[in-house]
Amino acid sequence: FAWIDPLLGVMIAVYIIYNAAKNLRDSLRIFLQAIPENTNREAIDHDILSIAGVESFHDVRTWTIDGSTHVYTLHVVTNPGVKTAEYPAIKEQIRDKLALSGFKYVTIEIDSHEEYCKLENL
Repeated sequence: FAWIDPLLGVMIAVYIIYNAAKNLRDSLRIFLQAIPENTNREAIDHDILSIAGVESFHDVRTWTIDGSTHVYTLHVVTNPGVKTAEYPAIKEQIRDKLALSGFKYVTIEIDSHEEYCKLENL
């Protein structure tokens, strides 16, 4: 039975190394501001474009703060004729749709169709 102690020691070491590597990978995703896991970008894009008054959007950035609290920023271009009084309702609809995808903090910059956004061509 002298071999049980070294075997258990190796098994415990493998378990510790495995969990440390997994935690390191998750931590690196946070530090590098990677897109949150399980984010369906195509579905989110479709949801945003389905909102009345939204013509397009650009300068999208998504990241996670701690692995469970996600952030989403974007510039929205409105359809011609959309009044600035309608902007709060458009923002609210976008926030609601993004909340369904797990985004807690959302920053939205709205540009009218006539405005030119310098970031759009970057």
